[in-house]
Amino acid sequence: MQGLGEVAQIDEPRFFGAYLHALKWNTVTATDSRLFQSPFRAGIKLLQHQLTPLKKALQLPRANLFIADDVGLGKTIEAGLVLQELIMRQRVDFTLIVCPASVALQWRDEMQKRFGLRFEIYNRDFVARRRQERGFAVSPWATHNRFIITYSTLRRAEYDGPLRAHMESLRGVTGENENGSAQRSPTARKSLLILDEAHTAAPATASKYAVDSNVTKSIRALAPRFENRLFLSATPHNGHSNSFSSLLEILDPQRFTRGVSITSTRELEPVMVRRLKSDLRAIPGLGEFPERKVIPVAVGSPESAEVVLASMLSEYAALVKPEKGRAKLVFIHLQKRLLSSVEAFARTLRKHAEAVAAGKVKTLPPSTGATTPLFDSDSDDDSERGVDDESLASELDEEVAEASRSITLPAGRAHQLLSEMQFIAERQRAMPDAKAQALLEWIREHQCSGADLRFAGEKRSNPNADGRTHA
Repeated sequence: MQGLGEVAQIDEPRFFGAYLHALKWNTVTATDSRLFQSPFRAGIKLLQHQLTPLKKALQLPRANLFIADDVGLGKTIEAGLVLQELIMRQRVDFTLIVCPASVALQWRDEMQKRFGLRFEIYNRDFVARRRQERGFAVSPWATHNRFIITYSTLRRAEYDGPLRAHMESLRGVTGENENGSAQRSPTARKSLLILDEAHTAAPATASKYAVDSNVTKSIRALAPRFENRLFLSATPHNGHSNSFSSLLEILDPQRFTRGVSITSTRELEPVMVRRLKSDLRAIPGLGEFPERKVIPVAVGSPESAEVVLASMLSEYAALVKPEKGRAKLVFIHLQKRLLSSVEAFARTLRKHAEAVAAGKVKTLPPSTGATTPLFDSDSDDDSERGVDDESLASELDEEVAEASRSITLPAGRAHQLLSEMQFIAERQRAMPDAKAQALLEWIREHQCSGADLRFAGEKRSNPNADGRTHA
């Protein structure tokens, strides 16, 4: 009680209330964009470079910001700091995070653990639970103010339509029009859209012009309804200026226009934060960011199945692969499957061979020449963990088979290569993977000499010095 003088009695509630309000008013920083609250109310180890996006977001009239920091610099933390600060300044009431299914749980846990913000993952289970609790007529979007939704779920009409209707209900009244009726703002008041892996929403491009994908169309229709937008991506530019300018137009249509190339970094400076680890490593006092070193590991011998199949696949693709169209991507996916494992390659190659043989009976419509993605990584599965790997592999095999039907039946050397690849792949598909063996040998040599990979209860095949195997 030192400094307050002698306390004779307890203050009346109105006096204590005035004192409490004075303390609260003294801590308000909404009038000063240079003073932050969120870093001191978050369970994080704050790094200095993570304050830059927060500072830049508060300097903007609307927090339309693109955080394009390198992988590992903490874009999720930076987005959480911006969100927390805007909530404390009473600039955000409704928040939607759109992200790939693989990181939806991570976003929910990080926001809860680091910032104390509870998010609901919007999917089929959540909708069913809300309707069971509050009735079938209730709008699930109106039952909470912070949501996480995946790209694959958002583009479905049964989820996107109610979201747009809910955003319409959040639009504020800005005045009266000529008829005296209320004039509403074009955006929902105090709303924030966080787009993780924002390059997913960039238009696909295979030529001079960018073509909107289904994800792009959904985001393009949704983004203007939010007052604030926060885009996150370590790879914001895909090499096509038209696609990049289209993504920036979704972020801030007042500054950028689709089809108008960005000619200077000064145009991006007000709305983009882009730092690489090498940039921060050169600045003393910003923490240590280890330099990533790629160590080549020799995999197999020239006679190993993986090397032989890779050589044969290259020759086969040179003989059969078309110049353009969806069928061209069949060979790209065959290469990817071979890099995955011989087992995966054998399964996809069998589908390809069967479809090519049946191509004369059933063919695809003539190709338009556009090289649209053969396989969409965003499945229609809207569970919290996304679609499993087996389902993804099965869907890819079917897509490869469908596109392979438009390929001319190989003859001569191409037919011989296809038969030989099938024979080698089927024979070697159950053998130990060369990449896993090479990695294990490297671990034994440089990290742990006793490292071994085997199933529970399986004995090591290599005996020790006295001839006995290790259990």
